[in-house]
Amino acid sequence: MSRAALSLLFIAAVLAGCGRSSFFRSGAPAAPYFSTRLCGVDLDGKTKDVRLRIELAVAKTLPPGGFVEVEFENPAERSVPLVVSRTVSGKERSVMFVSPAVTGVRPRGYEIVTRVYASAEKKQVLGLQTQVCQSPRRPARAWPAVPLMKRARESERSA
Repeated sequence: MSRAALSLLFIAAVLAGCGRSSFFRSGAPAAPYFSTRLCGVDLDGKTKDVRLRIELAVAKTLPPGGFVEVEFENPAERSVPLVVSRTVSGKERSVMFVSPAVTGVRPRGYEIVTRVYASAEKKQVLGLQTQVCQSPRRPARAWPAVPLMKRARESERSA
């Protein structure tokens, strides 16, 4: 991974509100399936796509053949969430979900809802977690138009 990508990931992690309080809505089982490692906004340095991301550490063994669904709040249209899901083996130690590319990201919190189902049929909800992830306060400063490595090389040449 390039230094620029690592720098952007670090900036996103610092500004993203990692570990902000996650809570369980009433009706969900008391034992959480996940603890949040990272949540926030990612910027792809090559394509300039902006995506919401959440990385979860498995705190309680997931059911074999279970189904995890993540709803990302859509910055452009709050009433139309962006849904990403997958079947799990039960052996996972962590899971990561990334939204489709988004537009309209502003400096505010975005809700991410994670549901654990017994199967892909989605008939039995085993767990529900809501996480609010913060976007950077000043995206233009956090995500420079010129990649960090390129900027560093240009400053070396001018010296």
